[in-house]
Amino acid sequence: MSYPGESPSQINDDSVRKVALDGQAAVDARRKARHISLLTVFLIWLSCGTITFYCIEGWDPLETTLFNFSILTGVGYGHVVPDTPLGQIVTAIWIVAGLCIFSAIAGAIIDSFMQWEIGAMTDVFASHKDKESLHEKRMEERKKQFLGGLANAVIA
Repeated sequence: MSYPGESPSQINDDSVRKVALDGQAAVDARRKARHISLLTVFLIWLSCGTITFYCIEGWDPLETTLFNFSILTGVGYGHVVPDTPLGQIVTAIWIVAGLCIFSAIAGAIIDSFMQWEIGAMTDVFASHKDKESLHEKRMEERKKQFLGGLANAVIA
């Protein structure tokens, strides 16, 4: 089956045809792909760092993982430091890579929080289409609570 404007040779298989995403669906798909790629890069960075420092410095995997996390966050406790010159050079490169990865992850987390907040505000404004103000809604709620309390007091 061909679509208007396409020749049959342009379409290989209709079942493989990808649906183009528009608007928010496309943004969400890109955001999800970015999160997956950040997680993949982080796991690769962590495992490569563990293997690298295990081979260069002879540290056990727990020490190298602790060292990698202290580099990633920029904390740098200083109780695990490379002794060899090669280890120090690799650490300098590893610090730059780790801080870049951490900033990308932090940016993705902030982006998620901002999208959640924007969605919440959009919902608030979308639900406020009627003429009644928030103050009027609260006053109505208070009246209902007062009448309910008054009914309970009369009954009791």
